Amino acid sequence: MTNTLSLKAVGHATSLLVAVTFALRAGFDLLFPGQAMYQTWLRLLPGFTWLTWQSFLLGLVEVVGYGFLFGLVFAPLYNFFLAKVWKLETGSPDRGARASSSGGGGCPWPRAARRPPRPSPDPRRASAAARA
Repeated sequence: MTNTLSLKAVGHATSLLVAVTFALRAGFDLLFPGQAMYQTWLRLLPGFTWLTWQSFLLGLVEVVGYGFLFGLVFAPLYNFFLAKVWKLETGSPDRGARASSSGGGGCPWPRAARRPPRPSPDPRRASAAARA
């Protein structure tokens, strides 16, 4: 297993986040018109007008697209810098080979960064606990 981010997962997560935020913000603007943010939406979302159902759906589609675009930019950047940091810390360009050769059960970090293994139980203590 790798520790990279999936483009689809990040894209869907950010799209959902901005869609819910947009819907909540539109509801807030209707409830409190003095604090409305619709002037900002008019500048940021092409074709958006305040507020019809068609315009709301258009704005929703646009913010979902912007959210997915953010995910498509963020995930590869994260994966790129993760690989760079991994290479600097371990000297190994391949995360998978290092993790499997270190005997850590797929842990991607070098052995020094992980907890040492627990010592095996002392058989004398185990038998003393059983007698008590």
